[in-house]
Amino acid sequence: AARKCRAAAEPWLSRGCTPVYVTVGSEPAGFLMLRDAPRPDSAAAVAGVRAFGAEPVLLTGDGESAARDVAQGVGIAEWKASCLPEDKLRWVEESERAGKPVCMIGDGVNDAPALKAARVGIAVADAGAGLAVEAADVALVGSGLSELPFLIGLSRRTMRTIGTNIAFSLALNFVAVALAAAAVLSPAAGALVHNAGALLVLANSASLSDRVFRRAGAGERRGVSRGAAR
Repeated sequence: AARKCRAAAEPWLSRGCTPVYVTVGSEPAGFLMLRDAPRPDSAAAVAGVRAFGAEPVLLTGDGESAARDVAQGVGIAEWKASCLPEDKLRWVEESERAGKPVCMIGDGVNDAPALKAARVGIAVADAGAGLAVEAADVALVGSGLSELPFLIGLSRRTMRTIGTNIAFSLALNFVAVALAAAAVLSPAAGALVHNAGALLVLANSASLSDRVFRRAGAGERRGVSRGAAR
């Protein structure tokens, strides 16, 4: 009977499950298979991250079969199984030294060292993620991984906006100084040009806030619709 239980459980082991055998008295009666399921939004988040040119890698403390099953289920091509906290930290540090910036995403105590060492650490702020949140640079609250592609897109747009503002300010100031030196601009006109440039920079930066608020409003509407559906 014990051999039959083990043989029946064998196909499930390759799917990343952990068996718990059940006995009645001293006789094997069956088994239960336990498995950590990926977050429902994991596959969409992985696809969104890859669309920005980043390559996701799964670092997990689970065994090889479980890591492979989860990684393939959400579309991740590379994974590292049986990772201790120091293994995750070592992988992050080696990647950074190799010139490959790492954005580490985690939700537990075991992820905290790697979150701290990564170029950017993002904690999924679920229950029990207090230490991870403290170690991370960014915390995703209440949205799981679904907002991760938006966060990457917003950060890249922010950097582009900063670059545009700096280039515009330098160009405007250079032209204004040149015109003032040539006596084309009076001091009063120069002050107006300077202030107008500052207002344009602020308006360009404000477009980021508008994008965030629109996204937040859409999220609230989605939340209301889900509540109504329940």
